[in-house]
Amino acid sequence: MQAELDLGAKLDPQHLVLVRNRDAVRTWLAAGGPGHGPLPKLVAGHDFELLERTEQPALPGPLPADFAEWTSR
Repeated sequence: MQAELDLGAKLDPQHLVLVRNRDAVRTWLAAGGPGHGPLPKLVAGHDFELLERTEQPALPGPLPADFAEWTSR
């Protein structure tokens, strides 16, 4: 479970629900894991949501000087 949560957080570090679940599992494992207290409370939902991104996506590189000029060929 920990490996899957780590992979998910690596692939999408801005998915706040996933990161919260990963942190809850890490805390639970650090406290002793199975047999040492209650299970971690993981959250999940079936609601459709657009995730709010905390950063502007980066462009693939600088735009050329004529990026706004349209020509038909």
